[in-house]
Amino acid sequence: MLNAPGAAIYVRADGPDNRRQQLFRCQAYANQHGLVVIPTHIYEEEEGSEQIFDRPIFATMFQALYGGKFSHLVVTGEDVLFHGPDDLNGFKRVLAQYSIQLHTAG
Repeated sequence: MLNAPGAAIYVRADGPDNRRQQLFRCQAYANQHGLVVIPTHIYEEEEGSEQIFDRPIFATMFQALYGGKFSHLVVTGEDVLFHGPDDLNGFKRVLAQYSIQLHTAG
């Protein structure tokens, strides 16, 4: 299955101002690198649990990933995905399996 062209953005931070700043950085990165952000695949989540099951926005993004709805994922840093290296490496394997390129906006 081919993924839809375009990029998703996932931001996770405490407070709307921090999420807005992360979103701006991700959008700027996408623009600078020629990635077209799909507006329906911008995911903003409040900082909280590390457990994936307690992160409904992340789970929604995961469903879109599995469905091939985007081919790039832009985040401000890998730590917004997972803090532990084992979980992060597992997630990177899933991205590779589904041919999703991970971009960090820094």
